[in-house]
Amino acid sequence: MELKRKKNISPVLNPKVLPVKQKTEEEKERALYNQCKNTLDNNTDTIVELALENPKMLYLIKVNQLYRLDGHKSFNAFLKQYPKLGKTQAYTYIKIIKAIEDGIIDENHVVQNGYRRTIAFINNARQNGNLEQIQNKKFLHFGFDTPDIYMTCKQNKDFVEFLLKRIISEQDLFNKFMNEFTSLKNNQKKS
Repeated sequence: MELKRKKNISPVLNPKVLPVKQKTEEEKERALYNQCKNTLDNNTDTIVELALENPKMLYLIKVNQLYRLDGHKSFNAFLKQYPKLGKTQAYTYIKIIKAIEDGIIDENHVVQNGYRRTIAFINNARQNGNLEQIQNKKFLHFGFDTPDIYMTCKQNKDFVEFLLKRIISEQDLFNKFMNEFTSLKNNQKKS
């Protein structure tokens, strides 16, 4: 004799019937704070793999003053909870995330260059007064099929920027290249 298994039926709650408790602002802050703390606890050994996750958590805790929820009077008092995470290191992280938010650098810059070079870059930009120039730059990321073209562009970034500016400013040349590109694409579709 075969036993019939009952299907697992989960009750569906109608939000119109049951009142849903709204989270207060403090509960939301507490949840965010606990999430940040848990992430820090889990990631202090694998900082290299998660290059920007810990800095973002520290930045959120510092900026929103979430450390107060555990009774800490200052961010420095909160940092004492994490002996593997030094005070200088924490403030370096915060400085990097602030620079990312301000548009001085992008996340890939940190991953490619590391924390020390990134901080040196930020400090040099601020000292040389290039901060506004860097903040006004817009970053564009795209891939190349050919390694030779990639290496040439990577090694000659300023020249590539100059070349693109000239091509775009010369409308006749730009239109000529655009028409040639369009005809090549159309021929590839027909084939």
